[in-house]
Amino acid sequence: MSRAQTTFAEPQGANPSTPFRLHAPAALDPPLRSSAAHLAPCRGAGGGDPLSEFLARLHFPGWRCETTTLLPESVVLVDAGATAIALVMSGSVDVESAGDSRLQLKPGELVLLSASGSLRASLATTGPTYEHHAAWPALLFARFDASAVGLPLAGLLPPCVSSAGRNSPGPLRDSGLLSWLSTLATSNAPGNIAVASRFLQSLLVDLLRDYLASSNSLETAQAPASKGAYQATFDACLGPVMRLVHASPHRDWTVHSLARESGLSRSAFADRFRTVVGQPPLQYVTEIRMQKAAELLELTDTPVKRIAAQVGYESVSAFSSAFKRRFGVPPISLRQSAATSSDAPAE
Repeated sequence: MSRAQTTFAEPQGANPSTPFRLHAPAALDPPLRSSAAHLAPCRGAGGGDPLSEFLARLHFPGWRCETTTLLPESVVLVDAGATAIALVMSGSVDVESAGDSRLQLKPGELVLLSASGSLRASLATTGPTYEHHAAWPALLFARFDASAVGLPLAGLLPPCVSSAGRNSPGPLRDSGLLSWLSTLATSNAPGNIAVASRFLQSLLVDLLRDYLASSNSLETAQAPASKGAYQATFDACLGPVMRLVHASPHRDWTVHSLARESGLSRSAFADRFRTVVGQPPLQYVTEIRMQKAAELLELTDTPVKRIAAQVGYESVSAFSSAFKRRFGVPPISLRQSAATSSDAPAE
């Protein structure tokens, strides 16, 4: 995987008053392509439930990971359109995101910024005075493209998601693990940053799982309505329906057949689905079909005709029309774009 170096503040020879800006990625990493007829769902991780399937299939186009040390007066800026995740390995960091939301991160805490924001060294009145380099906050930092076709995170996340203040037990509650990761990320040994980068991706998936599964998110003003699709997994009536739709998008679903699986009347099911998920049942079915089709087009060499059948369309023309309405381009264009990216030379 190619890595583009983002410039951050360095301890020596840097102007501490200069902000360092993180831009939206200019290009995507080449996607993994397969000649398999289809991608097998991660049955062991959830057997088709939307949240497990979503997390199991996540990839992070344009992922760039590196470490940085924050000088007291320096700031890392995240532009609108960029998505970034930061893990505090040492020190304390102030985070400001869109909407004037502010928080302070301590070692072992994460923040995901999906809108413009900034990270600064926290100058607390107690604790480290930052007189020595060892006291300056150290970050493991990455960016990726959350708006890529087939990865609709941009419309799913609020401007800022953080692990700060959460009581859920996480891997970094173990100080020994955090110390190991910090040593790994800051070492110059070959391959270390790649291992740290993979670990950060796992932490990001865990943060997303915790956020999407949180019970009070529907009552949170910043939470997008689309988040309800994942919470519906935990609904006694809607959960079985969601698992069936994700496991078998090709079936000839109707509101009546979906309602029958939920145990509710047709009208009660339709009302409940719209309230929790945020859209009508058949509209959601179409969205799942399109997302699965986009993934197959980008990541496999399966013929378009077979993809159309796998997501419930009897004709390629009907599938192509629905796909273009959703993504603005015909299926073949997305596949050609993915193939071009795959063939591009590494930086």
